[in-house]
Amino acid sequence: MSFRVLTVVGLVFVIGAFCLTGAATAESITDCIVTDVDIDCTERSVVTVPVSFGVTRNLEVLWTNPSTGISETAQVEISKTQPRLFYPANSLHMVSYFPVEDPQPFEVKRPEGCVSPNPLSQCFMAAEPPGKGGTCHCFNPGEVIFEGYELEGYGESFDVELKVTQGSEQHTVTLNPANSNSGSVFYASFHDTSYIGTFDFRVALVDGGGRYASAPDLTNSILYIPVSPADHPMVVNSNNNMLLVPREEMTQDGRTCNRVGVGVEAFEAWVKAGAAGTCLEGQLFHKHHADLDALLLDADFNARFLVSAKRPFKGSMDFYLGTPVERRMFYKVPEIAFTQVVLTLPQLTWPMTEIRTESQGIILEARVKTFEALSNQGLLVVSIKNIGDFQTDYEVGVGRCTMLINGWGANSGISIPAQARTLAPDEEAELNFEIRAVMDLETSNECMVSLKSPSGKVYDDVWVRFDTVK
Repeated sequence: MSFRVLTVVGLVFVIGAFCLTGAATAESITDCIVTDVDIDCTERSVVTVPVSFGVTRNLEVLWTNPSTGISETAQVEISKTQPRLFYPANSLHMVSYFPVEDPQPFEVKRPEGCVSPNPLSQCFMAAEPPGKGGTCHCFNPGEVIFEGYELEGYGESFDVELKVTQGSEQHTVTLNPANSNSGSVFYASFHDTSYIGTFDFRVALVDGGGRYASAPDLTNSILYIPVSPADHPMVVNSNNNMLLVPREEMTQDGRTCNRVGVGVEAFEAWVKAGAAGTCLEGQLFHKHHADLDALLLDADFNARFLVSAKRPFKGSMDFYLGTPVERRMFYKVPEIAFTQVVLTLPQLTWPMTEIRTESQGIILEARVKTFEALSNQGLLVVSIKNIGDFQTDYEVGVGRCTMLINGWGANSGISIPAQARTLAPDEEAELNFEIRAVMDLETSNECMVSLKSPSGKVYDDVWVRFDTVK
């Protein structure tokens, strides 16, 4: 492990065009309002600031108050909450969690038929050779019912918060992207009756943050959530019992044996055809308990179906059960993705400054957990710490990996997205990165983990060596 100590950095703000990712830009404009009476023109400054989750931007603005003619200072702090991707959920069907064949057979002779003492069960008679009557097989749907949802492509939801401090007065503005259905993308202090300051400003979001490399593609999965009976423990704790099942492993109409959602029609046809084996394998119960059994042996097991234990959903996925048009699956995005924030401010007394505090950070640990059997995915865990004296924004990147090692996402072959965290002095954070072996490799590999400031200065870096033996 190696690192170098950096001093605290002051001003980093430039007027005009920028080429560097994440840099702010500013320009001076003449802002004119044409009315029936005359034209009112004001000199203004337009500042574009990119902001990402985990990184706070702090601007110090020197401007001249037009009422007094005196130069004043205003502080502007811009931050972004962790983005959440929302997947609209459309109800598809209701399915039994654990349909079974009643354990006791009912021997009967024709034409008596057969009836189960269990009122939930429906029974059918399998024909036997002539003169030997038949055997009853009874379908018991079980008590717990799950609702299955199809998931659409995602939208995006986050907040951008702007704090403006002028002397002893502080005003906070919160904006949301347009497709969040929860707010606006524009604010003007002139129209805000609660604003008592003299620093006239406007703020707007000019994009929604873009597409995310780590966004799960859920369009081929059916989300199953326990819904009945309402007092059943699985229903009460439904968020921890959600299951994602590939579409090809379910039957929508219940007429296919050994798939999630198998119904009494498929069971009856199987019985009357005298088919061998069973018709009731591969149900939600079997999938759920296969994951639970594996988790008992390995707490880090990457569940195949259980959302709460499935990478990369652990701690990042939940479901909102509102009205039918509001039902959504939410996923919290860990990666860095900038949103452009445009500020229209009074004419500034140059120069404007962006103030950043930087303190030394270190990588405490970086390791790849054992690759799961029969998969090509592993998990890189990175622990970092602020060992300096100032609250600091850190970026953690994973790169320079062995050929055919990539990140996780909807598309294969993507790079591993970087992540950002803001840490107070002595504070630590643990970050998880999905590692994908593009092919079924059983070999030694390595990646470089780097801890940087948002301006690109490297605090620490370390090589992580691992194998992809399943």
